[in-house]
Amino acid sequence: MSNKVADRVGGIVKQLQGLSAEERRRAVDAALTVFGDLSQGPARSSVPAAAKGSGGEETPKGLSTAGVAWINKNGVSREQIDETFHVEDGKVTLILGEAIGRSDREKTVNTYLLTGIAALLQSGSANFTDETARTNCDDLGCYDKNNHAKYMGDFGNKITGSKKVGWKLTGPGLTAAAALLKPEPEKK
Repeated sequence: MSNKVADRVGGIVKQLQGLSAEERRRAVDAALTVFGDLSQGPARSSVPAAAKGSGGEETPKGLSTAGVAWINKNGVSREQIDETFHVEDGKVTLILGEAIGRSDREKTVNTYLLTGIAALLQSGSANFTDETARTNCDDLGCYDKNNHAKYMGDFGNKITGSKKVGWKLTGPGLTAAAALLKPEPEKK
């Protein structure tokens, strides 16, 4: 083993200290998923990645490995996934009753974020077309023909791309989308 690799392994071991064996396996699996290494190796658990969610409950069958890693990383529950998405025959569909947010602007941005998560859960990539996101906005009642393009200016660092080439959630976008699925803590 080269000194460079040995140094990296030492750093990884240091970061994983204090975690249980299962937590270490999950952390290494998630890191390998981020790098696109989905092969079965010594770090891989004997339980398929799609079998268990963040709370140990079963996740819906048919989710991508990267989608399950996102669920685990962000502590999203099976119930939160089931209330937001329909998973069937390898397809993930946004099924909210109404868009999340106070204004049409906020609802539009949030719908684009959740559209990216549906893509991630389905394919392992948070890339999606503008047409899909606009359809979701229309279905959720937040598509405003006159202001939609202005609302897209509020993506900030959460979504990158364009209407023409498509959109992709960034790291901050993946985190923001996870927050949308979790109930707000009660204020005292």
